Amino acid sequence: MSAVILFCFCLWSLFGVFGCEFVSVTEGDSVILSVNLTEHQMKEEISWKFGAQDITIAETEKKGKYPRLHEERADGRFRGRLKLDHTGSLTITNIRTDHSGLYTVITSNTETQLNIFNITIYAVIRLVLSALVGVAAVAVVVYDVRSRTDQQKKRSDQKIRSDIELNTLDSAGC
Repeated sequence: MSAVILFCFCLWSLFGVFGCEFVSVTEGDSVILSVNLTEHQMKEEISWKFGAQDITIAETEKKGKYPRLHEERADGRFRGRLKLDHTGSLTITNIRTDHSGLYTVITSNTETQLNIFNITIYAVIRLVLSALVGVAAVAVVVYDVRSRTDQQKKRSDQKIRSDIELNTLDSAGC
């Protein structure tokens, strides 16, 4: 029985159940997808793949030297945005919403999956709208406070006028 559990655990690991990292980024920012490679893995070629179609967007040759970027793939959406360092970490600069999705890093020789990143990019418009809603709420509160203060002042002024008129009438009637 324990052999079956160990087998299932190994399968889950291979298919990324435990190796998927969820990353949230704001549009326009940069994101670094870091890979903790062993010394042995650093000597192998690695590939970064994007999306459900597993489009290869970056590769390293052995020992992490001479990265090859395939920015023209995936409809050119990564053009001028990819950097691959000697550790195998991939940097995507000036990220856009169409960069959302799965990023898989594998060893090219054995096709061993090293990690999966699920990136979600939040559009700046959401942040701007949130800020505008906040400013509008403050403006409504300020308007409400001022209008109540003005109403109280008008009532106070009316009371003073009516008191003055009563005093004037009382003085005239004596």
